[in-house]
Amino acid sequence: MKRYRMAVVGLHFGKWLIDNEIIKGYAAPYFELAAVCDQNEVLAHACAREYHVKAYTRLEDALADRDIDLVTLITGPNHRAKLLDKIVDAGKAVMTTKPFETDAAEALRILKKAEAAGVPLFINSPQPVAPDDIACIQEWQEKYALGRLVGYHASNWASYREDPDGTWYDDPEQCPAAPLLRLGIYCMSDLSWFIPEDIEELTVVQSRVFTRRPTSDNAHATVTHTDGTLGSIYSSFCVGDGEAYQNRLELQFEGGSVTRKINSMLLLEDDFIELELSTQYHGKHLTEKRTLPKYGSGYRWDWMHHVLDGGALPEKHTRPEQIAKSIRLIEKVKEAAREQRE
Repeated sequence: MKRYRMAVVGLHFGKWLIDNEIIKGYAAPYFELAAVCDQNEVLAHACAREYHVKAYTRLEDALADRDIDLVTLITGPNHRAKLLDKIVDAGKAVMTTKPFETDAAEALRILKKAEAAGVPLFINSPQPVAPDDIACIQEWQEKYALGRLVGYHASNWASYREDPDGTWYDDPEQCPAAPLLRLGIYCMSDLSWFIPEDIEELTVVQSRVFTRRPTSDNAHATVTHTDGTLGSIYSSFCVGDGEAYQNRLELQFEGGSVTRKINSMLLLEDDFIELELSTQYHGKHLTEKRTLPKYGSGYRWDWMHHVLDGGALPEKHTRPEQIAKSIRLIEKVKEAAREQRE
């Protein structure tokens, strides 16, 4: 099996990804790290020496490298579409991270552009193909005729005690209601498979409990959809219960309810997902449970390799419009947080 050559652009979080998924882990069978790129010249060259690869400080120079098949772009989400324009124009495949963008129109534009150009452009959340847990919920929806969604609650937390570091995480404009944007985005991406398109109202409350950053570390959003569906999303960096990154979902349909919990271990390969359904079926109460494996941090290196080898995604793959839907939630969060500051 051919291992394609990769450049990682953005080493603030990109180095973690290199250490945990690229050098070893889920990407290793499919891809070889060939270059690193960061505007911080010291960081770029330090990582290049550590991994014995090329160092670049300009994206344009990395894109000019004919040895690079895939660019893994791990930069902040604000105006990311402009960077993606350059990568797509260079004809390089792209793996990038959540949040994909903070502008839904720009997200949709670049996704459509990549699609038209035949350039693979994948995100870790939402994934290019519905993961097994989402597919399970969709299966239950159809099998048990659960009907329309009427309510939902999503929550995700961890325990951080952070200091300012000059990144976009410190900027209330770029990173409003920070836990929702940094952690809650996983929940928003999963919700995009199920929630209605139109949002009538979204309100945000947030607080700074332990963080030393100027942005919040505790946040909650409530959502009212135009069809009457009600939802809430809670994200926090303040909870140290030993069960971080659970991405809990509670989905209430007119004909039943579904809960989803991700059990995250210290090693990503030990993660697993628990799902439970409760419904009335043929006049009797029915419950069903499933336990499924979780694929790392959502970066589907296997699907990227498959596509680079000339394969196609399944017919029911993630569409650009669905990704844009999750980003519209982000836009609403930003608007609500801005109004709160004013």
